[in-house]
Amino acid sequence: MSMEANAVACDLFATHLRDVVRDPDTAAKLTPSGQPFGCKRQVMDTDYYPTYNRPNVDLVDLRRGGIKTVTSTGVSTEQGDTDLDVLVLATGFDAMTGALLRMNIVGRDGESLDSHWEAGNHRN
Repeated sequence: MSMEANAVACDLFATHLRDVVRDPDTAAKLTPSGQPFGCKRQVMDTDYYPTYNRPNVDLVDLRRGGIKTVTSTGVSTEQGDTDLDVLVLATGFDAMTGALLRMNIVGRDGESLDSHWEAGNHRN
């Protein structure tokens, strides 16, 4: 991997975010840092980043202070309290295995990929 090419890709992506997201602090929070481009997935969707320009949307960067507690009205973090109507817990995503498992792949002796990977996709 060329670190020079990686730096150019990171800079282009950061420029894109600054062009789309009006608030510089929010754009900075959304800009991946500390790893090569692509190690943390960049969202390539037409409406994801512009959503942060809406008046009813705030980004709380948990790297700047984690969650202390969930309250009856929202979430309390080390940065302060955020009132919420809805709290969606997105604890992960299934980018690698999900699509493969949905294809119902069957291998040797009729074993499905889902069954083979039941304990994780690290099995041989």
